Amino acid sequence: MKASKGLLLVLMLGMAAGCGSSADSAADYVESGNEFFDNGNYDKARLEYKNAIQIDPRQAEPYYRLALLDEQSKNWKQMFANLTTVEQLDPNHVDAQIKLGRLYLLGGKLDEAMTRADKALSLKPESFDGRILKASILAKEQKFDQASKLLAEVAKDYPDHKDILSLEVLILKDKGQLPAALAKAQDAVEKYPEDLSLRLIELSLYNEMKDYKGMANVYEEILERKPDEREVVLSYAKLLVSQLDRYDDALNILQSFLKNHPDDAEAQQFLLGLINQKNPQEALTKLDEMIKAAPENYDLRFAKAALLDKNGDVDGSVSELNRIVEEDPQG
Repeated sequence: MKASKGLLLVLMLGMAAGCGSSADSAADYVESGNEFFDNGNYDKARLEYKNAIQIDPRQAEPYYRLALLDEQSKNWKQMFANLTTVEQLDPNHVDAQIKLGRLYLLGGKLDEAMTRADKALSLKPESFDGRILKASILAKEQKFDQASKLLAEVAKDYPDHKDILSLEVLILKDKGQLPAALAKAQDAVEKYPEDLSLRLIELSLYNEMKDYKGMANVYEEILERKPDEREVVLSYAKLLVSQLDRYDDALNILQSFLKNHPDDAEAQQFLLGLINQKNPQEALTKLDEMIKAAPENYDLRFAKAALLDKNGDVDGSVSELNRIVEEDPQG
């Protein structure tokens, strides 16, 4: 009997030691993953976090770190799934509660968002991100006075913080006070001239005011600092054509961008579509130049077939498709 009790004790101690080593090993993988993450090696970081989960799936932190990777790649669905798992494993994970609340806010589920904001603040009342989240939800609920009061309290600890300024601008915008919102946005831009999100808010205000020249000026200022921002280039080109009748300027902006990014398919397609509106033959000539520079780029070849078909040259389109099949029968 004594021997049995002794054996049981040994087994229990062994299990306890095993659990400890499992948690420690998982933590080692998380730490290794964090180093990869900090150095921008996201694929290796993801692998390390998954290794941690395989060793001990009860640990919340590797799921949270996976959610951060999902945030980097803008995989919102998977980010939500990982954060939900974190919440189940560790309801007191403040950062996960805040990020989950933001996703609910973006999805328009304000009650769920507020539940997470309140939970985070119950755990960490001084949390900057938690208070900003709650103020954002209040603003979305059009409880502007409550939102502004909360922002004023946060501003005592974080004067002129970018997130506070941004939310103050958006509150003024939602209240319909567009000139005041624009003035505050411009003040914020002076404080944070490199911040793209503030510039985008400024653009949205000019757009609501139908001040398209003002929008063009903002786009120019952005591109002076960030000439490689494709979405900015494309949006600016669209504005120039659709609202300001500056077709040649739009062409120049796109061509300038493509000099530094010759393989950017979206910019190529936009440029070709723009040229085709005015001169279909010139568009085909430009496309042939692109194909000559990159003969293995079959996206361009298919684009040529589509352009020929769009312009009524069905035979030319079919011939181009046949040539593609002959050159690359395996597809």
